[in-house]
Amino acid sequence: MIKIFLKYAVLFLCYLALSYSIVILPLSSLLLKIAIFIVISLLTQNKFERYLNSFLYRYSLRFTRHLERVISEFDLMLNKKYNYYEFLDELKKFFNLICKNKSWIFYVVEADTFHISATSISIVKSELPSHLDKNKYKDVKFAHTLDEFGVPPLNGFDFVVMLPGKNDHFGLLFSKSSNFNFLQDKNLSINFQTVVTKAGHVLENTALYFDLLEKNRQ
Repeated sequence: MIKIFLKYAVLFLCYLALSYSIVILPLSSLLLKIAIFIVISLLTQNKFERYLNSFLYRYSLRFTRHLERVISEFDLMLNKKYNYYEFLDELKKFFNLICKNKSWIFYVVEADTFHISATSISIVKSELPSHLDKNKYKDVKFAHTLDEFGVPPLNGFDFVVMLPGKNDHFGLLFSKSSNFNFLQDKNLSINFQTVVTKAGHVLENTALYFDLLEKNRQ
């Protein structure tokens, strides 16, 4: 759909440029404009399609390599030692790189509910529900659109990624499904699920250690 739109948008711009550059042509003639547009389309369609396909392929390849690098670097980073808040900061950076529009919400489990833990800069926490019913998200296995299990969008976000703990869900990342089209790539999907699983375990361990330290201080 995007490819078709781009093709005709560029062709129409070519037509405008040509028609305005030829002063003799009566630009007010609708039929003449349509005829010029059709001729330009027929003359340039195959060449333009080849160029557009090449451009989209190169863009897709660059974006895929970018994500591979982001996921790989995050995977290496998971081997370091962090306290809870240090690791949460690293997670936020990762979410900003994965979500192209840098718009996301992250909830972490506490007892039987998910409590809001972090958001991207563009989101106001006070406008969001402070906690979510854990049971509503019990069927999330890895990454899904929310309508797959009958949950309405959260603040306009229709996609959720689950970060698992040792025995249960530990975190939920909400964003737009368009940010996760890369999951259609099998290798990227496997690598992303691997690092998300590791991140869930690290987050849970650092949270448990933080809670233990707090109890010892009291």
